Amino acid sequence: MKVAKRLEDLPYHFVVQAAPYTMQDPIVKELNSLKSKNITLMFGLDFVFPRQFMQWNKTELVAVLSKYEPGAFIPAEIRIYGKPIALVSDVDGLPCQVKDGVDGFITNLELDEVEKNMRKILTLKNEEKVSIKKNGRDLVINEYNMVANFTKAVKRILTNERH
Repeated sequence: MKVAKRLEDLPYHFVVQAAPYTMQDPIVKELNSLKSKNITLMFGLDFVFPRQFMQWNKTELVAVLSKYEPGAFIPAEIRIYGKPIALVSDVDGLPCQVKDGVDGFITNLELDEVEKNMRKILTLKNEEKVSIKKNGRDLVINEYNMVANFTKAVKRILTNERH
């Protein structure tokens, strides 16, 4: 939210999904105080709405700025649609799924760094955006093929094959 406010000079509308433990959490009051005309704030853990945004042609960027990320399928999910560019924080399993500047971007969670990276992504030339989106989608299609990978794993187990 703080970064979105810093990016108000860009012609974008930001949608922020926050999932506080409870609505009495102090972060709720802080986030509400940061709302502005270019920021929509959604509370709760909604799995359908973000997927709809990832498929929408006008979505340029999906940022996963987690401090802790126990299940990191989100970068793959972002990129499978080939529309938004993924920006992930440099924690847990997120950065090992993204080649910085090739098929997405990685940032630390310092506000200045997040702002710099988001501004960079949102102001890339269209050809660069298209290339990064394509690289991300291709990576997911080629490397995250659950059926093929599962089949290979079972075959390796049955034949005692090592890689």
